[in-house]
Amino acid sequence: LSICLGLFRNWFPLIWAHYVEMHKAVCMRPENRHMDILAQGCPFFAMSQNFGPQAVSIRHKDTKNLISGLCLIYVLGLFAHETGGHLVLHEAKILLEAPWGTILAIPSAALTHENLKILEGERRFVFTMYSAGGFFRYRDHDWMTDKAWEQHHGRKPELHQSTWEDGLARFMTISELQASKMT
Repeated sequence: LSICLGLFRNWFPLIWAHYVEMHKAVCMRPENRHMDILAQGCPFFAMSQNFGPQAVSIRHKDTKNLISGLCLIYVLGLFAHETGGHLVLHEAKILLEAPWGTILAIPSAALTHENLKILEGERRFVFTMYSAGGFFRYRDHDWMTDKAWEQHHGRKPELHQSTWEDGLARFMTISELQASKMT
């Protein structure tokens, strides 16, 4: 787990900081004091595990995850990664080999993705961490759900272009990342 979180913190520091800020804000509320359940220092609110024995996913987007966030995927198992288990990122037109021990960080709400099947008798397991976009909206709507906010204000919450732009700005270029490491 610490390797996954270290990768996230090192390669995506602005997204990491956004998740940490959100995690602290939610966990500091008295009604949420038990929310810090995954692991100490882990800014994600959810995890899922698919212990197969042949964990693969069909073509999908994780539409409930934070659209400008990341999903961390840790791949385990004994399978021929050259012939199966590949991660397919459809919009990017990328096919990635993902052998045992691979840690993937993808914007799973923004990209359609899937895994290719593995051979009969092989084993592949996946551990995934993510946070729902609803947590961020809950905070941004004065600690109310979308439905409660709409009932209270008599209208649906507005979607702001700046929310999307701020989220995209947290994805740093390589030169921005390098510059951040120099300070």
